[in-house]
Amino acid sequence: MDRVTWLGILLRPLVALALFLAAALLARLVLRLIPAGRFKAYISKPMPVIPRTEAERKDWRPVLWIWGAIALIFGIVYLLSR
Repeated sequence: MDRVTWLGILLRPLVALALFLAAALLARLVLRLIPAGRFKAYISKPMPVIPRTEAERKDWRPVLWIWGAIALIFGIVYLLSR
């Protein structure tokens, strides 16, 4: 493999990590800039985790929708890259 391929293999995960950290930093900065009030209290408070019922655990429709969306994205990328 040539040098450009190895450079891309090494840099892509680092760039993805840098983008994630930049997004987290920006979210924290925006949260600090919002003045105190009802909205900030609402978005800052921890939300309770509501356990799923047995019927919700056995329902596979959301999983099928996610797999369908992933297949659609791959299909579009495949068609556009031909």
